[in-house]
Amino acid sequence: MWGIAKAYGVSPKELMSLNGIKDARELAVGQELIIRGTHERRLVLPKAMSSKGFAWPLQGKVFRRFGELNSGKKNTGIDIEAEQGQAIIAAKGGVVEATAENPRGWGKVVILRHDGGYHTWYAYNSRVLVSKGNWVKQGQPIAEAGQTGKAQRPELHFKVFYKDKPVDPLGLLP
Repeated sequence: MWGIAKAYGVSPKELMSLNGIKDARELAVGQELIIRGTHERRLVLPKAMSSKGFAWPLQGKVFRRFGELNSGKKNTGIDIEAEQGQAIIAAKGGVVEATAENPRGWGKVVILRHDGGYHTWYAYNSRVLVSKGNWVKQGQPIAEAGQTGKAQRPELHFKVFYKDKPVDPLGLLP
């Protein structure tokens, strides 16, 4: 609860009150939270984890898969449709290895390092909510979806690397 509240600039007490939550331990997978700020938003907590411990970073339709050609190059991740400002969450707990703006056309990027030799990469964000060195929990908001870099519409480009080699995220997600 604290991580979600901090990421969205509201107090945990306000977030709990607005959503009728009496105990922060009542949060459930798939639960929708209302978050007020400059405008009201809805955040859906991550669905179940896969056997490898990953969860979807964003709920949306995959419109480009791993290995498909995109501008003559093989896609080394997946592209997921998003709404501008939609919460992007950590697919797995870990440490923020880097954040960058517009590296080679990817817009605003967050890179997380996880146990077991995995890294996840989140690109085209409108806003980054974490900083290098931060520890994040699975399901914690780390960015907001956007249309930065070469993105033609609001989307998330999500990559998973295992021992520095790209792997198909769909094989790791529930």
